[in-house]
Amino acid sequence: MSSITQLISNPLKRAWCLFDWAHSVWPVVIITFVFPNYFTKEIAADSFTGSILWGHAMTLSGLLIGLITPFLGVISDTLGNSMFWLRLFTIINIICAFALWFAYPDPSYIYYSLTFVILGVVAFEVSSAFYNGQLTQICDSDEISKISGLAWGLGYIAGIFCLAIAFILFIKPDIPAFGFSEANHQSHIRIIGPLVGLWYLVFAIPLMLQSEDKFPNKSVINKNEHPPLLTILKSAYRKFIDSIHKAKKTSFIFYYLIIRMIYTDGINTLFAFAGIYAANTFDMDMYGIMIFGIACNLVCGIGAILCGWLDSIIGEQRSITIGLTFITIITAAILSVDTLEAFWVLALLATFFIGPLQASSRSLMAKICPDESRGEFFGLYALSGRITSFLGPLFLTEITLITGSQRSGMSTILIFFIIGLIGMLWLEIPQQLLVATKESD
Repeated sequence: MSSITQLISNPLKRAWCLFDWAHSVWPVVIITFVFPNYFTKEIAADSFTGSILWGHAMTLSGLLIGLITPFLGVISDTLGNSMFWLRLFTIINIICAFALWFAYPDPSYIYYSLTFVILGVVAFEVSSAFYNGQLTQICDSDEISKISGLAWGLGYIAGIFCLAIAFILFIKPDIPAFGFSEANHQSHIRIIGPLVGLWYLVFAIPLMLQSEDKFPNKSVINKNEHPPLLTILKSAYRKFIDSIHKAKKTSFIFYYLIIRMIYTDGINTLFAFAGIYAANTFDMDMYGIMIFGIACNLVCGIGAILCGWLDSIIGEQRSITIGLTFITIITAAILSVDTLEAFWVLALLATFFIGPLQASSRSLMAKICPDESRGEFFGLYALSGRITSFLGPLFLTEITLITGSQRSGMSTILIFFIIGLIGMLWLEIPQQLLVATKESD
């Protein structure tokens, strides 16, 4: 039976993939395309100041994620209750989305807006760490790549639908639905927050209602041996340090986490500033940004879904290397063009490789990390995606300030991609960890 047929017939796998459909609208709508442009153009005093403040917010959220995620991974491994933490931070993320309805277009709402953006980003990344850690618990090794790629693809397609709903009902019409309008404190844009929150809530419910007892590959933990939570918290730091030492003993995991940290910094920075760059450099309005976002997510979704089958043929490491090669070349080309038409073509080509990079990275980590330390190592995985995330916005912001050119600032992203590519070419992973049993038809 194919993995797709198994997915359709398996409620747990359906719920797990549907969660990607649920929570992926947060980074797409709130972090990349819609809210950053609303913040820089309507809330902040001016676009330049707004982009600087947005960069600082992304930096702070990265530092907070780096501080708390590994400790929660240790707690999850000790108590065996990743679903509790997944539910908790998912709910926090949903609340933050709804709270953005009150982000009025006035500089007095700068810190209100950024507070909920930062808290939401932290909650999103922490919940993602526990969600990613469940991948090997719900499926066998021969299904990891395809289910991971399918879930990533569904997440991008969800972004398309959510953006399309916002565009058709609120952005495009001269008279937006339900009385929302520009005259009413930009309510046709602010409604994006509740829309994301409602979408997130509805489609996350199937996984949120699942019992961990139903996870077929989950390690059994004796609940009678649980130490008090306070004791766990006191020992979390020591265990976190131990987890780093444990990763060092498995050198390919340790180096992969560092390499992934570097190229993910580039991806995160690209996501955080792509919409702002498109709006400021090519004078794209919210109408254009929405269409651009829909197109990018469609291409990303297709790439992520196809990636699952490519991984099963050539392996995740080669997929990541190919993706980094193309995205480096295409991003360099994007920063050299001056016409909107050329930007569109190259941007869509670049986004085709973004989804595969993310899906393959998650699949590779799931294959090489030890089962008994899954939460711990996926905590490090989340940490590697955020602990230095301040570097991308910092470099971009400083170069922009020095040169007065956002194009020059965006070029710093290439450094992260090039270093990541060199690292993946150099990395040696035992082949027996990368070879999955061929799926039966």
